[in-house]
Amino acid sequence: MKTSRIAAAMPVVASLAGCSMLSPAVAPVRPVDSGPFAAAVEASSGSVGKVGGQSCRGGTVVGTAFFVGDRLAITAAHVVSGAHRVEVRFDTGVINAEVIGRDPGEDTALLRLATAPKRTPLTLATAPLSVGAEVVMLGYPIPQSELVITGARITAVNETARLDGQLLTNLITADAEVPVGTSGGPIIDAAGTVQAMANASMPGRGGRDSSTTVTLAIPAERLAAKIAAWRENPALGCG
Repeated sequence: MKTSRIAAAMPVVASLAGCSMLSPAVAPVRPVDSGPFAAAVEASSGSVGKVGGQSCRGGTVVGTAFFVGDRLAITAAHVVSGAHRVEVRFDTGVINAEVIGRDPGEDTALLRLATAPKRTPLTLATAPLSVGAEVVMLGYPIPQSELVITGARITAVNETARLDGQLLTNLITADAEVPVGTSGGPIIDAAGTVQAMANASMPGRGGRDSSTTVTLAIPAERLAAKIAAWRENPALGCG
């Protein structure tokens, strides 16, 4: 497994700009015991990749994606917005990819990989999380080349936030940061099942607690619906 670290929850700058409409967290911020997650992280980390590439306007594509099977990987829509060339670097090598589905309103995108990484695809949860559940978030923050694992607890399961002009509803929130570059990374439970995809960090909860940062995430069942709808799509153009 790549070198990684379990990070405690701490305030950071939001990875997406926007006005939050979050309510206060239900669960208190407490350290997460990384011990029960060791096996899950070991099994899952190879299926998480660092997204790179170029946009149609010459900008850089940066983020995280994870392999879900059938040469498909999922990431956040803002990571590949206007992407012209996309590649995903797994621990087995770099694989070219094309965007075949993108929904800014759900901040979700689907990639078709040129070849499948020699790794086991991650499984998406079918049952919802409960507030207080312990999880870990996996991703590649800028400028690190190593996978970083951040422990967190779920603080809400039905939140709303406005990010980059898009109103996102029924979000999961967790009491930790998702540094820039880890958007699109999986949030897994101790069994290694993907419970959600991290999208952004936002300081404060609706302006009520500016000292605390939460992670916003899309629930796994909504990711599964997008995969089912987009998996046969042709590649998208710029946009």
